[in-house]
Amino acid sequence: MGQPLIDTTILNNATAGDKRLEAELFEAFEVSVRDCVAMLYASCKESRREYWYDTVYAIKAVADNLGVIRLSTLAMAALKENLSEEEKIYLVEQIEQEFHNVVEYVRQNKYNNLYG
Repeated sequence: MGQPLIDTTILNNATAGDKRLEAELFEAFEVSVRDCVAMLYASCKESRREYWYDTVYAIKAVADNLGVIRLSTLAMAALKENLSEEEKIYLVEQIEQEFHNVVEYVRQNKYNNLYG
């Protein structure tokens, strides 16, 4: 995917450039998306369709609000109707990997003195 990890225009619009606020939002992002990924894996195993969609929408919303475009794109793909269990597991793995990429980027490059 050729998109940046974080679209800083969206992020700056959300935070007015306040780096401390950005760091706080990414801390909340890390906790909430980690929990959502765990819920998605559980949803695959339990075939809980309503949890799947609610959780994917939650990931998409937080990703959209912070400018985490690639994660949002993966979440959008996960909203497709009638995905097989294998397709869902594949998408959760991709979402989880992208989530880890964002967290690592944020920790190492963006807020190393404010975050984590």
